[in-house]
Amino acid sequence: MPNDNLISVAVAPTAMDAIQQAITTIKTHLPFLLKLSPDEKRIYARMGDKSLPFVDKALGYAETNPHLVPPYLQVMEFKKDMELVKSLTRSSSL
Repeated sequence: MPNDNLISVAVAPTAMDAIQQAITTIKTHLPFLLKLSPDEKRIYARMGDKSLPFVDKALGYAETNPHLVPPYLQVMEFKKDMELVKSLTRSSSL
C-alpha cells in the first residue's frame, strides 16, 4: 500500500485563476493577517474549539465585573478581538 497514488488530480487553468482571485480578495479584505515564523507560532497561545468558550466566558466576566479586570487589559479591545475571532471561526466552518 505505500505505493498507492492517493491523489490524482488536475486543476483546470480557469479554476486556478478563480482560486488565485479568491486569495487576492481575501488578502485585500484581511490585510491585518500576519505570516508568523515557526518560532513565533510556538510562542503565541492558540485558541481552539475547547478554549474559545473559556475565553468568551472570561470576556463576559470582564464586562460584568470591571473591578476584577487587571489594568493592562482593555475590555473594549478584548471584545473587538473576540468578535473578530468568532466571525473568522464561523466563516472557516462553512
